[in-house]
Amino acid sequence: MLRQLFGLTPTSKVVYSSDASQIPELFWLAARWGRRGLATVLDELITLGALDGDEALAVARRVLGENAAAIYGLAWP
Repeated sequence: MLRQLFGLTPTSKVVYSSDASQIPELFWLAARWGRRGLATVLDELITLGALDGDEALAVARRVLGENAAAIYGLAWP
């Protein structure tokens, strides 16, 4: 799904979220799986030559936090 998403929309419009709720372990597991899936897709894009390492890191930062911070007007490190 992430592969198609990155092909259809700018990464500045993508925000990570999960449906984890109520059970704390699910938050951890969902975050782990989400980061792993994102890393896999970004690694494939690097291998294909679509992104370099710095671009992939920038995409990861945006998807995992910067975009959400911008939406809600929060400071982001």
